[in-house]
Amino acid sequence: MPIVWPSRYETAKVAAHVSNEIAIEAAPGLVWTNLVRAEEWPTWYPNSSDVRIDGGQSSLAPGATFTWRTFGVRVRCTVQEFVPHERIAWSGSGLLIDIYHA
Repeated sequence: MPIVWPSRYETAKVAAHVSNEIAIEAAPGLVWTNLVRAEEWPTWYPNSSDVRIDGGQSSLAPGATFTWRTFGVRVRCTVQEFVPHERIAWSGSGLLIDIYHA
């Protein structure tokens, strides 16, 4: 499925755009479970650490806010798009960055 970019993050309007893709031989439900359990990202994504979902939730959900470190930068994020087993996206900001990750 193509990413639904909010207007301010459309690829033609941003200074930098990065796209990563991976094929995983796993059921979509299992992949989804690992994506929404953000505090467990460091167990499988080495560029993440200190992930905390606000409010003590164990999984991301629509409108959830969370903080984490990626590539050494602390980022504060809000889930913007949440379609179970299909799409998740969040916006975030940190030291000199404004991101949209989908």
